Amino acid sequence: MKTFSNSHLLAIALLVSGAALGCSPADGVSKVNVEGAVRLDGQPLSDVTVRFYNPTGGGGGFTTSADGSFKSPTPIKVGSYNVALVAPAAAPGMGAPTIGPLSKVPPHYWSIQDSGLEVSVTDSGENKFEFDISSSEKPPAGFRAPRPAAKGPTALAPVSSDS
Repeated sequence: MKTFSNSHLLAIALLVSGAALGCSPADGVSKVNVEGAVRLDGQPLSDVTVRFYNPTGGGGGFTTSADGSFKSPTPIKVGSYNVALVAPAAAPGMGAPTIGPLSKVPPHYWSIQDSGLEVSVTDSGENKFEFDISSSEKPPAGFRAPRPAAKGPTALAPVSSDS
């Protein structure tokens, strides 16, 4: 039978208690779950992905349900995020949706850089974010909407910056 030293037992106890309390991983980065809802003109916006983006890394995309709510299936890093509304499974840099729920959303909300949606994810308190947007809201000055695609299931096309 293998015996453990006191230092081994202490290390094991610390690992177990840290996991039980939900402490930061060994790399020191705190992660938490986020949730919230998206409404367009006061109505739930379903079947869109709420994309959280942090330029230093981290984030994720969380698809809204029929009632407009979303919840992260896994924790994301604590920090500041820009948020955009995109088609589920859309690759970054894709163009304008011409069909589906996003076709009614002003195009600047599709852009991480131009949406104006920002959140701060913290390791204390509730990380619940409500996004109430208006279909009549004007984009920021200088914003150029992506061009619609000619075809495809979600009618998305790559955005070109040289047009």
